[in-house]
Amino acid sequence: MRQDNRTVRIVYALRKPDFRDEFLKLMNELRTVTRMVMRAADAADGEYSMGEVAGRPDCFEEVIRFKTEKERSRFDDLYCQDRAAGAIQGLLDELLDASRSDYAVVAGAGR
Repeated sequence: MRQDNRTVRIVYALRKPDFRDEFLKLMNELRTVTRMVMRAADAADGEYSMGEVAGRPDCFEEVIRFKTEKERSRFDDLYCQDRAAGAIQGLLDELLDASRSDYAVVAGAGR
């Protein structure tokens, strides 16, 4: 049986605590872009969350759940083409510790 990969989970780890305010500002902008792309992909934007990771200082987790793998795939295509998302991601990269950050598409039954 083929497993659907319907959840995108991203962990952001800040390089320095001083970057927190700038990170949160950029994430607010990215959240707006992400929700616009989700709507364009016909995905419910209510399945988006972002918060701090308990017990891990300066770490945040963004989770996007899709009802179908098709929605997630369409979202990925549109997100990768979105100039605003790319620009914000470039600015975020300057604030993050790549060795502690992670991106994963995981199996999950969207809510």
